Amino acid sequence: MNPSNSSTERDRAASGSAAAGSAAAGSEASASAVRDIALRLLERELSAVEREIVAYPDDQALWQAVPGLANAGGNLALHLAGNLRHYVGVVLGGSSFVRDRDAEFSARGMTRADVAAQVRDARAQVVRALQALPPEQLERTYPVAVGNGVELRTDLFLMHIVSHAAYHLGQIDYHRRAATGDGTTVGTLPLAALAVPMPTIDEEGAHV
Repeated sequence: MNPSNSSTERDRAASGSAAAGSAAAGSEASASAVRDIALRLLERELSAVEREIVAYPDDQALWQAVPGLANAGGNLALHLAGNLRHYVGVVLGGSSFVRDRDAEFSARGMTRADVAAQVRDARAQVVRALQALPPEQLERTYPVAVGNGVELRTDLFLMHIVSHAAYHLGQIDYHRRAATGDGTTVGTLPLAALAVPMPTIDEEGAHV
């Protein structure tokens, strides 16, 4: 064998291996970016949901029926918390939470403090689950079928979850204004919140 040909083949193999390694690293970095963006947006939306709950003037207003609106702000907040604790906390984070979706819509009369506590717990579970999520999982199929048996990549479903959170945040904001007649904003989607450091959670579930 010609020594020069052997050397060329080794160089090509090394080049191919380096290219593959670079592509894998780039893919992992991209997946990490998607995960971190989803986490930052969910942190912002859930913080805004808590502000909305506190902005209701009393506990009764949180559950007040408004003509033309299917759900009260309290039920929407419980639904959003349950959705995130299940699809992110349980499925991606392995938490032991057991969801009761029907109860999210049938509940009445809970205090603002109790509803806000459930939202805070959902936020803590989202932070824990996503910060620990391996980047390669983002490019894999989400562990369970969703909707009517739909299978999606985890990164795509995570973007859907972000949109779902923003959708219900808007509904809660509208319900509060309609139920109370108070159009005061709580700063629902502040851009500045996206510029702060990524959140972390301590062992007690508090932000640090």
